[in-house]
Amino acid sequence: MTFYDNVDWVGFLTENVIRKCISWTLAECPGCQDGMKNDILHQHHQLSLLDKVQNHFEKARGEVIGSITILYKIFSPSLPHSSDPKKDAAIYCSLGKTFLLTSSPQALYFGRYINSINDSCISEAMVKVKRAKL
Repeated sequence: MTFYDNVDWVGFLTENVIRKCISWTLAECPGCQDGMKNDILHQHHQLSLLDKVQNHFEKARGEVIGSITILYKIFSPSLPHSSDPKKDAAIYCSLGKTFLLTSSPQALYFGRYINSINDSCISEAMVKVKRAKL
């Protein structure tokens, strides 16, 4: 195992997929689209987080893989590095793609890649992701 096998990087990618799934669930909610006021009429309140991830996983994973280079640049300051920045970028991006391609909605949900230790560095980076509108 090397320092490239980094749970913070995997957690950051996981959070990006999950947030996209939540956003699309809200955007597709019939209750929101119809301007309903009562929570019970909103699908996004009725679905669990796992349901939201399962419903939009493929699309979200594709978008995160497509923007993995930009995500790496955003999260790079939180990662350990060797003396070769190009090699680091290539390895982290490759490992990230492999992780996402071999993951499932259940793996992201139950995998505990986001924890109390890496929560703050992931949350700080997600602010930058939001500013970059990814």
